Amino acid sequence: MSDNRPWEPDPKQVGHKWTDMFNPAAPHNGEARAAAEPPPKESAAHDGAADESPDAATYRPWLAQRGRARPVLMLGLRRFEARSGMWQGWAMPYAGLYAVEYLGGGTVSLDFGARQFVIEGSGLDELALRIQQGEVTCVQEYAAAVWPTLPAGAVVRRIRRVVPEGAMMG
Repeated sequence: MSDNRPWEPDPKQVGHKWTDMFNPAAPHNGEARAAAEPPPKESAAHDGAADESPDAATYRPWLAQRGRARPVLMLGLRRFEARSGMWQGWAMPYAGLYAVEYLGGGTVSLDFGARQFVIEGSGLDELALRIQQGEVTCVQEYAAAVWPTLPAGAVVRRIRRVVPEGAMMG
């Protein structure tokens, strides 16, 4: 049954002959593959994730995933430090999120066990729901230094870390 020839991949499936990688005159593997395959779609290249950099033109209180096949693993909480002019914040794993509590549309509490956060603002009902569904990649505190005009709709006015009694900072 065997003809004593070693197995070789089909060049039609691979896009090149495997021995060409040892030939300096032959196009490299990546070049041959790039010529054979169309470029990836924009959503596939970025995995559908929302752009995590703040937009200087419009304020968005939270950034949500769009069209991702994998769930968001971390929840970013971002606030602008006016004295330093830098963004500061936390990234917490969704797997460690024990509870999401909200009071009206103005306060959302996140319990990550030893770390707890309170998000204060207005119109935060949708934020609480999206965090419960694991869709939010980042929550941004409104900063007048970045966005001079206060937007209509949902606004995160303050993100603060709450240290439970008897817990050590860490």
